[in-house]
Amino acid sequence: MDTRASRLGTRFGRRRMITASASAGIGLAGLAIAGCGDDDDEDSGTNDSPDTNSTPAVKTPKRGGTLIVDSGEPAPDALVFAFNANNFYLRWSIWDTLIIQGADNRPRLALAEKFEMKPDFTGVNVKLRSGLTFHDGRALTAEDVRYSIELFRADTTTSQLKNPGKLISDIKIVDPLTLDISFSARRPWMEDYFALLPIVDEKTVAQAAQMKTINGSGPFKFASYTPNQGYELVRNENYWDTGKPYLDKIQGRIYSDTQARILALQTGELMHASQITPEMVKALRSSKDVVVTDGGVGGSWYAGLVVDFPALKDTRVRQALTLAIDRKRIASEWGEGVIQPQVLPWPKESPAYIPEDEALLVYDPEKAKSLLKQAGAEGITIPMDIGQSREALAQFVQDDWKAIGINAQLNVGEYSAYLERFRTRKVNGGMFVSPFGFSDNMHPGTFFDFAQPVRIPNASHYQPDSYKNLLAKIAEIDPNSSEGKAVLREWNKLYLVDDPWMAPLAPNNTFFAMRKQVIARPDGARDAPPLSEVWIDA
Repeated sequence: MDTRASRLGTRFGRRRMITASASAGIGLAGLAIAGCGDDDDEDSGTNDSPDTNSTPAVKTPKRGGTLIVDSGEPAPDALVFAFNANNFYLRWSIWDTLIIQGADNRPRLALAEKFEMKPDFTGVNVKLRSGLTFHDGRALTAEDVRYSIELFRADTTTSQLKNPGKLISDIKIVDPLTLDISFSARRPWMEDYFALLPIVDEKTVAQAAQMKTINGSGPFKFASYTPNQGYELVRNENYWDTGKPYLDKIQGRIYSDTQARILALQTGELMHASQITPEMVKALRSSKDVVVTDGGVGGSWYAGLVVDFPALKDTRVRQALTLAIDRKRIASEWGEGVIQPQVLPWPKESPAYIPEDEALLVYDPEKAKSLLKQAGAEGITIPMDIGQSREALAQFVQDDWKAIGINAQLNVGEYSAYLERFRTRKVNGGMFVSPFGFSDNMHPGTFFDFAQPVRIPNASHYQPDSYKNLLAKIAEIDPNSSEGKAVLREWNKLYLVDDPWMAPLAPNNTFFAMRKQVIARPDGARDAPPLSEVWIDA
């Protein structure tokens, strides 16, 4: 989740401080892991779309207007603690973070007026902007930052932010606007954590799941929500970034299927959509009134393999399942020919992406059959837990496994129930299909602390001591160094060949579609157009 190659030398080599004078007028950017995610972050599209329209030229922004967006049915239970694609507009409109990872791969300030990493990367000094308030008018202070850290790392919380939050060993409130935060060890990549941590209101955060009272400090305030219809967000007139947001309102609408979304974009009923599937990209390529923005590869779709499920305890069975997947067919048919097969989870712009490692895993059904025979696992049936909307991709995998004598029994259920099982690592059966996201402007160490399928604990129950030791090494590396590349190659080989606990299916691409009158900063489009800076050229 770089031109990061040019950045990491300064990131790991010296103390870095950013102040408001250097970052004024930035606005909050949405992060598709939002930078880092997993099943809760499932933007899909393509990175091979030469016919997509280019982003409009930068113009003088205009204030006013309502942006109608394709919200999807919100997932209230995941609104605060998870990065869920259906909650994209809500999450990045309502809450702000201390900093953001900017489009130039440099940290930029949001709620923080100063953000200074300690020289040895064992902590950070933070000073908040003066005059910050939540939407209800209550002052936002250092105590709210402390509370947010504690909430998201609590043992009772299920959140992608829990693991990195536990690396914080001490939080000292120096004064109402200043904090001195210490880490348990050298953590050069902890900026990524603070770029994803929403600063929440202790008094109302428990009410957010009811979708009635939601209180943040972001560019838009929550106004209303009607199940099966949508929601409304209105401008925060007291937003810290003076003059923003430009829009009066964001109106979320819920569409029943892909064809309804395509038609709504083509007719102008819908103005902005963040969940663009390959089918939608293909259909919208010829539209003169719709701009499709390519965010590139931002993670993977994968089949999770629960390693302590009886039929999957033998590594050879999991290796066979991984070898039997025809990824070219998936890219061509499920991906409508607008995505390219890729087995590595990294964006190609990330220093963690090692091109030659793509050859570690190839489609080899004959070898898969041989491994199953060696393991005495021919003809077995394995139940697969599938949330609604995943059936099509799961059926491709089911066909490939049937060809080697494995019956994947698809058990399709309501998505929110599946999501809860996934988040609590209690999926039904031995397999499941999910996506995860990762942004190229983040350190690889962030991936292994945030992303549910690869961190410890994970939904596959994969956590041998050797893996724990490998993750500890990755947390300390400079991914541009020869040592860093060697450690990342060790992980790639483990994941793809030696001891798979999830099988890559297709790249998880990030795409946005918008009507031409909607203007979004082009340099914010890789992870997400900053919602505070979107405006309508009426």
